[in-house]
Order: sequence, then C-alpha cells, then structure tokens
Amino acid sequence: MSRDRPLEAHWHVHALVPGSGPGVDNSGWQVSMAPPDSNNSDRHYLVDAINLRDSFRKSAISHLKRLRERGELKLDTDSEFGDLREDAAWESLVEHLSSLDWVSYIQPPPSGSSGPQDLVRYLTRYLTGGPISNSRIVAADEHEVTFMARQGKKQGGESQQVPVTLTTLDFMRSWCLHIQPDQLTKTRYFGGWSNSQLASYQQRCADDINTAEFPYAADAIEFPPQYPEATEPRSTQPTCPHCEQSTLRVVSTYPRPSWREIFSRGSTTAPPWYAGSLQDSDRVFWDSANGEGFYDWYLKHQVEGAYAGSAAMPVPLSTESSQLMLPGLESGGYYAIE
Repeated sequence: MSRDRPLEAHWHVHALVPGSGPGVDNSGWQVSMAPPDSNNSDRHYLVDAINLRDSFRKSAISHLKRLRERGELKLDTDSEFGDLREDAAWESLVEHLSSLDWVSYIQPPPSGSSGPQDLVRYLTRYLTGGPISNSRIVAADEHEVTFMARQGKKQGGESQQVPVTLTTLDFMRSWCLHIQPDQLTKTRYFGGWSNSQLASYQQRCADDINTAEFPYAADAIEFPPQYPEATEPRSTQPTCPHCEQSTLRVVSTYPRPSWREIFSRGSTTAPPWYAGSLQDSDRVFWDSANGEGFYDWYLKHQVEGAYAGSAAMPVPLSTESSQLMLPGLESGGYYAIE
C-alpha cells in the first residue's frame, strides 16, 4: 500500500525482476537489451510499459471473472453500476474497467551508479517499514496529526510534499488500513527463485556466467548458502545501552498485544485518547438518533442497574424476546436497565 500519499488505501504490487539470467532454451547467459527502435539511450530495457499495462489489465479482469463464476468474489450494490450480483451490472463494470488506461510505472534506479544490492535494500526497507516514517510527522497531539505527503495524480508521485492534517482518530483509522491481514504472505518468489527451484537455478546461473564471453565481477557467482550454518547462540542477558555491560535485570515481562486487540472496541489495552474518541463517536450517534443527552443518560442508568443486584427484575430467557444492542452490551446476554 502507498506510503507517500496521505495514508489512503492504495493497493499496488512491486515486482523485482532480474535484468539478465539463464536463457529458457539453454542458450547461455542472456542480458535484457532494448529493441533497435527503442529510445533508450543506455540500451537498458526490461519490458514495454504499454504492453505490460494491457496484459495486466486483461489478466486481472479475466481473474475477476473466474472468481465471480466460482462464487468466491464478494459483491454488493455499487452506486454507479448497480447490484454487481446481477449480470447486467457486472458486465457494465467489466466494460468500464476494460476501457480505462491502467497504470504501469517503471521507475529507474535513483542514480546511474545504483547496483542491484541498492534496489534490493530499498525494497526491503519499503516492505518491512510502517505506513509512515517518523520524519514525515510534523506535529501531533491528542486532537490532530500533521504530516508531509505527496499529492497529485502524476505517475510515480509528485516530488513536492505538502502538509496534511487529520484528526487523531482519522489518522489512526488510516494507519490501521495498512495492517496486513493474518497469514498474508507479503513477499512471494516465482520461477527460478521459488523454494523448489532455487538451488538448481543458482547453479545454472553460476555455470552460465562462468562460460559467458564477457567478464563479470568475481563476486557475481558467489551465492549465499541456501541453509546457512548455525552460529553461536546470542546471549539473552540484556545489556546497558550506555556502558554495554550485562548489569540489567528483567523485572517482569508481558505479551505484546496485537494491533487488532489494541484498536478493537472495548479493548483494555487501547490508548485512553482512542477509547475516548470511540465513546465520543457513540455519543454523537445515539444522541442524534434519540435526542441530546441520551447517551450519558443511558450510561448512568446502565451502571445503576448493574449495581442494583437482585433488585433488578431479570429478563426471562425466551427465544421470542429480543434485546436492543447498545454500546457496552454483549450479544448473548440480557440486561435490566431502569
């Protein structure tokens, strides 16, 4: 997801593709070169961006159609095309997607001297980092957060950044959009780099480079071991960050809660300002539906009813009765409220 825009959901895929490798027909080491009619002055070339855009659009739409046919695509009513579960509305959406120019942006290295290791290092930081770096946050308090972000619709993003201010609640909601679902595989390896093909593919690379007619650096055929040897176990004794002596003593430990647990409604680990903002949202909702002051009245009488004990009349457990769900009440339980 995008991290340069104002934390909005912007799903995309990074593909790291080698610019050279063993030929698929055992023709030795092959280097990707630009076609003769290309405008690439440095002759570096990977793929035609326009053809990539068209191919990806066709592949993505075909995949969506297969998912819908198998009933694996969750569909609902769209404001523009109607109920997407109906064939006519679905065909209108597909026709609209097919008419759009999809974006395929191929970005060159930061500088002409950038090597493969520089690109891999950049992509690694991008994948493992959070949705926004601390350096982009200009100001923050319990009410608002101001941060720098690129804006505009230019492919690749605008170079100039502008300050963006969101309420603290909206900032956290946007930040939580970037929390990956459980068991999501963020990085995948295909082809020769897949787990089943990696060892044989690296050996082919080494063999083809050795027999190539042009020289390569000596370290180009030195690959790290697939299963690195076990090293000495690191000491678990904490050290002082100043004197680097093992003089610290663990007083207590506690498990780190998940983000889902922290920001769920009713969580005991939620920050006070976030729990308060949820309560404020509930107050606005219920007061607008039932009159000003209803929410505070409800909370007061809920507490009084809870302390009433046996004085409160129990609600009979009947399959025909229904319980109005209000904030703070759990499903499957019955409550006596004065």
